[in-house]
Amino acid sequence: PSSIMRRFVPRLLCSNAVRLRSLAPFQSRRSFSSSVESPSSKTACGDVVLLNSLTGKKEAIPRDKMLTWYTCGPTVYDHSHVGHARAYVALDIVRRVLNRKGYSVFQVMGVTDIDDKIIAKSKQEGGSGKEGAAAIASTYEQGFFNDMAELDVLPPDAITRVTDFLPDIISFIRGLQDKGFAYVGEQSN
Repeated sequence: PSSIMRRFVPRLLCSNAVRLRSLAPFQSRRSFSSSVESPSSKTACGDVVLLNSLTGKKEAIPRDKMLTWYTCGPTVYDHSHVGHARAYVALDIVRRVLNRKGYSVFQVMGVTDIDDKIIAKSKQEGGSGKEGAAAIASTYEQGFFNDMAELDVLPPDAITRVTDFLPDIISFIRGLQDKGFAYVGEQSN
């Protein structure tokens, strides 16, 4: 798999136009969507230009500061599959293009390590409680990152996990409920 990456990425870097389908918005209010072009006469040679969906204008990505990029990671309740491979190889290509063009990228990946599917998998395998779910999540998270390494996908610079932010998530949801934007469903417990 890594030989495929070595053959494909250089061709992509030399192409005149690149189309992206999965570029997460930057952390600021500026959200960039999925069109990347070759440099125009208005931008410096080699700049990557994206459509800013907030303003509707094409803008060069600034080179003078580090780009922070959040990507959704997997929900770790089972083995990786071809959908994971496609998504994360595509994101890796974009990251490598940005790095090759001189941009500094700090990528954060969020891993969902608690979920109904993880709890169900834990019960199915004889686990129970938080410890059982944590064991399932840990096992499949490690498997995911091993699989991505086999595909020569660069690891994220930082990993966040849902369980690290549960109090914040609960507080956020309560705030939405207080404002009338969310409610407790019939099957909630």
